[in-house]
Amino acid sequence: MLPRLVARTWHKVPFYRRLWADAGVDPESISSVADLPRLPIVRKQDLEADLHAHPPFGSYQGDFPVVRLQGSSGSTGKPKPVLHTRTDWENITNLWARRLAAQGVVAGDRVQVAFNFSLFIPGFTSLEGAMKLGALAIPTGSGAVTPSIRQLELARDWGTTVLGTTGGYALHLAALAEANGFDLKRDFNIRVMYHTGEPLVEETRK
Repeated sequence: MLPRLVARTWHKVPFYRRLWADAGVDPESISSVADLPRLPIVRKQDLEADLHAHPPFGSYQGDFPVVRLQGSSGSTGKPKPVLHTRTDWENITNLWARRLAAQGVVAGDRVQVAFNFSLFIPGFTSLEGAMKLGALAIPTGSGAVTPSIRQLELARDWGTTVLGTTGGYALHLAALAEANGFDLKRDFNIRVMYHTGEPLVEETRK
């Protein structure tokens, strides 16, 4: 399996072919897990340089039949494009279903997805992961799309049991609920929350 993956990468992805060749590595060099330390480490700066040298999508995406473009958040610069094949998308959403199941999400749950539906990928993928488990997905989007007070009303009125959003926004919703007279224990049925990474100030971490 590993030699086949390395060979496929060598032939399909120019970025890795150049990087490995410069390090004196070719597909025949990697035959087992023990050979992996021979592969050079890829840094974020390497991908940024590749995007600059090979616009608009870089050469690290490879030569595959892609059907979808998502991107990084751009928190440290411009958003980095990430191309997906149909198989990629199926694999990602299957992994999200496994993650949610590991956190206790089951068929019949009502999953309110309060991520931004944009280049930022977790909104789309977690929504489909929830659907694969047989849960009811409620795509409210971020507070910029569905105002925060409305998010709270929907969570209360529609019986949301799972909330997906950034940790910071979940804290904001909790504070807003208390400020507007909601009872966090009585008015809501949320028993599971799932989050993604985000820039956090020290106060939010605590």
